[in-house]
Amino acid sequence: MYRVLFAIFFFFSFVFSAVADDFKKAFEEYKKKDYQSALRLFEPLAENGSDRATHMLGIMHLYGRGVAKNYQIAINFFSRSAKLGVVNSAEILGQIYHGNELGKPDYKKAIKWYTLAVELGSADAGYWLGKMWSMGNGTIAHDKTAVHWFLIAAERGNSGAQQELADRYLVGMGVAKSYVRAHMWYNIAASNGNQSARNMINNHLLEKMTPSQVSKAQDLAFECIKRKYQGC
Repeated sequence: MYRVLFAIFFFFSFVFSAVADDFKKAFEEYKKKDYQSALRLFEPLAENGSDRATHMLGIMHLYGRGVAKNYQIAINFFSRSAKLGVVNSAEILGQIYHGNELGKPDYKKAIKWYTLAVELGSADAGYWLGKMWSMGNGTIAHDKTAVHWFLIAAERGNSGAQQELADRYLVGMGVAKSYVRAHMWYNIAASNGNQSARNMINNHLLEKMTPSQVSKAQDLAFECIKRKYQGC
């Protein structure tokens, strides 16, 4: 029995290794901009269920690389790869339906794909869901739901979402007004390179706070960064 199990394990290890090698070859051709060769290599991999190859076919049809640009075919490939767990595919679908690529936005479909992307670990999709719930795109505007999505994105390191949370604490939108927590999130966003957040601290927030409040906010930001934004 153990020999049979070992043989099965060895067989699947060999298959997975061969698929990985074939994908690597296809991706090398893609990077060299030999799109026709890449296409010939990606297509059989996708037909056999490769999530990454399916995603790359979506990319090639989206941008017209080696094929005529075709949003609908790209969407079909991205839908397949997103359902196979490719987070970037779900994000791109959200962006396509959120924007004007198809003539006009389809916000409900954007929410659907952004939500899947968040479930697959995306930070950026959480930020866009927060914006959509804040603005009422495809849904009824709801500040507390917007905060929910911004918090998920912020905990995953999205500096835009971190600033959005700070903005809301500054005025009490969907959360209790708190200059301390506003400063904390602005400080965290600024530590991730968000200059706008730093400007908000210097130009709008410091004048409203006492030295003890600033000190507390700085301590909270330090602890939050130390915990990698979890439980802040």
